[in-house]
Amino acid sequence: MTVLGCNGKNGACTRLISVSTVPGGNRLARDNPEDWSRTHTYCPGCGRTYCDRCTAGLGPSRRCHECGDTVTDPDTDRRTRLTPAMAAHHRGLRMFQDGRWEQALAAFDEAVGLPGAPAGSHFTRGLLLFRLGRHDEALSSFTTTARIDPGHADAHHYTGVIHLRGGRATLAATAFDRALGHDPAHLYAAAMRMEALTRAGRPRDCVRIGERTLAAAKNPDFTALASVYALLGDALQHLHRDEEALAMLDIASGIGEDDPAVHRVRAAVLRRLHRDEEAALAARLAAAIGDRP
Repeated sequence: MTVLGCNGKNGACTRLISVSTVPGGNRLARDNPEDWSRTHTYCPGCGRTYCDRCTAGLGPSRRCHECGDTVTDPDTDRRTRLTPAMAAHHRGLRMFQDGRWEQALAAFDEAVGLPGAPAGSHFTRGLLLFRLGRHDEALSSFTTTARIDPGHADAHHYTGVIHLRGGRATLAATAFDRALGHDPAHLYAAAMRMEALTRAGRPRDCVRIGERTLAAAKNPDFTALASVYALLGDALQHLHRDEEALAMLDIASGIGEDDPAVHRVRAAVLRRLHRDEEAALAARLAAAIGDRP
């Protein structure tokens, strides 16, 4: 019997999955349906597995909560569910979710060295290496991920982040553009690209990317969303589109963490609009936040 973990409920499902060739299934799993599932589905995009109950929770579309790919029924392809690469992949995912990063990395090292490892194995290996500060090795994993799956927007995004940290601005811009080309709603890639464009004195390009990304974002991450609104507001005020800029900055300050830079820009815009009392308040907020320990 092969034992897999369920990745449903954003990793919160604790049920185990029994993959057995025994007729009728493994007895332990059969006698303990609350803790075990004898059938499961598999996401070919990121390698996650779902027990029977979490599969039902995906709805008729059966799309993976993590990457959006359609999950498949491994019972129709025994080779997919029983490969050593996938066993190592699932072991690594469970360790990653438990915070055991070094052990998870060892499992993904094993997975990517075996035939049949999905792009998700290379990507998660890269993510672990990135978080462990091993950026050159992480870059290699993200590059491999993108070669296997050219549409993997997150791999392009992290490639851009590593290039940017290494001072390779042109390569970073190319990677962020690729991420946005495959996923126009990728807020993190948009924020990184917009920040670089702002520093380069290209506010019109910054506005173009920001407006396009916000139009595409349906279920956004609010941390990244606040950054995009703030950068968009800053770019608009450089173009002297002050009313629009203020609207974006108000949203950024409303949904994000207190950021003195946002309030400083708001103060400048409000002064230009002759709203002096509000400008003074925004300036005081910026100073107060900046003075916090």
